[in-house]
Amino acid sequence: MSKGKYAKQVNKMYLEPEYPGYFQKEFEGKVTQRAMQFDRSIYDLAPMKIEYQIIYGAGTGYSLGTSWKKELPGGKTIRDLPNIHSCDEIFVFQGTNPQDQHELGGEVEFWLGEGKDAEKYMITEPTVVYIPAGLVHSPIFFRKVDKPFIMTVIYNAPKWTTEYFPMPPAFKK
Repeated sequence: MSKGKYAKQVNKMYLEPEYPGYFQKEFEGKVTQRAMQFDRSIYDLAPMKIEYQIIYGAGTGYSLGTSWKKELPGGKTIRDLPNIHSCDEIFVFQGTNPQDQHELGGEVEFWLGEGKDAEKYMITEPTVVYIPAGLVHSPIFFRKVDKPFIMTVIYNAPKWTTEYFPMPPAFKK
């Protein structure tokens, strides 16, 4: 990067797996890839975390679909459970067709709420999902991918806590 008075404000976003804070994930079917990330491991004053992922195949998701190797009590893995964070979170789903900005290029199943109050939302066009701190969300599935699309996830804090919940009764994989 350039040198100068404001050089610390201009930072390369690391491409996976260059990202220094990256921990290995096993992807089912290799249909998602975290392309870039920006957080305090890259810029020590970052006020938030931003993940930029490319979705290029159906059959997996952001929470349930990625196989995280961390085990939780009762034999569950993180991928099995809806969760909440102590900070706001924003999901941005956008297509990659420059000729049609209204086209997502796929179908995303997005769960919000806890237990019997959980609701499933089907996202089929460019959409922003705002999740205030404390709102249970996930799993998130990429059900259909006609052409690659982008999912950007913004955590509105540099650090946060996460709590996990049982799968909603209405959920069926």
